[in-house]
Amino acid sequence: MRVVHLFIGRCIFCGRCQDVCPVGAIKLTTQFELATSDHDELHQIVELQMARCSECGKSFDTYRHLIASLEKIHPWERKNLLLCPECRAKKTSEWRVWG
Repeated sequence: MRVVHLFIGRCIFCGRCQDVCPVGAIKLTTQFELATSDHDELHQIVELQMARCSECGKSFDTYRHLIASLEKIHPWERKNLLLCPECRAKKTSEWRVWG
């Protein structure tokens, strides 16, 4: 499980997070209201389920990110989607030697 903790009380609404988000998950609007008497209301916590490598079992990415990646990769690359970067590199080098 990966936990993302955002404290909005420190946000200066610069929009940098939206600019650098690799999957476009962050969208800023002109609608915001930070007036609150409860400090806890300024915290947003998101828990993301992690995917494990089908070879070594190491956690390497979130399922949410992998699903978003499906649209962007070629069908022949999809079989490697559940491999961590290290196992993917190892498999790729093996295929080049034998292929």
